[in-house]
Amino acid sequence: MPWPEVVMDSFYKVPMDTTLEYEWYGPYNMLLNLLFPQHLRFEIAPQCAVPTNTRTAVHFTVFYLVKRGGTPIFFLEVKPLTSLEGAPDRNSADGQMRDRFAGLRHRLTIPKLYGISAMGTRLSVYEFNTRDKSLIPEKGEQYDMDSIPDFAPRENWKYDVLEEDGAVKLRAVVKDIKQMCGVE
Repeated sequence: MPWPEVVMDSFYKVPMDTTLEYEWYGPYNMLLNLLFPQHLRFEIAPQCAVPTNTRTAVHFTVFYLVKRGGTPIFFLEVKPLTSLEGAPDRNSADGQMRDRFAGLRHRLTIPKLYGISAMGTRLSVYEFNTRDKSLIPEKGEQYDMDSIPDFAPRENWKYDVLEEDGAVKLRAVVKDIKQMCGVE
C-alpha cells in the first residue's frame, strides 16, 4: 500500500465512473496535506479559476496551489477519471495546466515549478523550467481516428497515484520541490 490506509480509503470511496470532479477533492486534499505538512510551513490553498474563453455556462475550475513563504511551489488540478477517455477533455485539461503555468511563472523563486493534472487516480506530471522557460510535456500534435486534434495523448497520464510507480513518481517530485525550498 503506497499511502496510509486513511488516504487509500478516501480514494477508494470515490466511484471510478463519477463525472463529478469535486468527488476527488477530498482524497487529493488529504494526500497533499500528507506530502506538504503544515509544520514545514507549506500552505495548501484551493484556487477557483473561471475560464475566460467560454461561450457556454460558466464552469469554475478548482485547483490546489501549494505555497511556501507566499511563493507558488506546486499545483494540482483535478478532473474525473471519465475525462481521460476523450481527446477534447484531455486537450482542455492540458490547456488549463498550461494556463496555470503562464499565470504563475512570474511569481516563482525556485528553478522549477511542477504541476500535476489528475484525472481520477491517473497523473500527468508537468515541469516548467524557469531558466530556459521550457515546459514538459511539450504540446503534442497527434490526431485520433476522428481527426480531432489530440494535443494531450492519453499516455501522458501514465502514473496511477494508488499504484507503487505513481507513488514513487509523486514522492520524487515532492522531494525535488522540498530540496528547492531548502526543506529536508
